[in-house]
Amino acid sequence: MIIAIDGPAGSGKSTIAKFIAKNLNYRYIDTGAMYRAVAWSAGKKGISLEDENAVGQWAAQLKIEFLADPLGQQVRVNGDCLLYTSDAADE
Repeated sequence: MIIAIDGPAGSGKSTIAKFIAKNLNYRYIDTGAMYRAVAWSAGKKGISLEDENAVGQWAAQLKIEFLADPLGQQVRVNGDCLLYTSDAADE
């Protein structure tokens, strides 16, 4: 099952999503981390973020993984660890 929450910045979407995921024992995926992963890897590859077609083609080739980790959630791009996100609901 996929649950998507939409709304303006700062409205608490991530807080609610983490809370729901934790309480329903679902996996929380930080879509913002997906965007950062695409931007990071495009920049590393020398692709201009202004070139939407090139970024889109590059993004289609990427393997983005979210892995459970003691530090939270590990975000990997083509096998390289990019960042960690917290799975815990904000207190």
